[in-house]
Amino acid sequence: MLGSQLDTVKPRPFIHNHVIELLGPDRAKGTCYVEVRLLRDGKKWLMTGWYDDEYAKVGGEWKFKARKITTDSFGPVSGS
Repeated sequence: MLGSQLDTVKPRPFIHNHVIELLGPDRAKGTCYVEVRLLRDGKKWLMTGWYDDEYAKVGGEWKFKARKITTDSFGPVSGS
């Protein structure tokens, strides 16, 4: 959605409400909400959604195995 414009729109992600479920000694899944604020065409924009994550324990450290984002809304902030 924004890949080629990252240098100009300077997105600022805010991550909220991490919920993690252990599925075993080296596997877990989680969900968290994301809110991304950015400037586009001189106006403030807001994207909201959530991440569905999978984690794996590798060498004693937890790592992201997969991350899927679901976008709930994306548009200009009224009054900006």
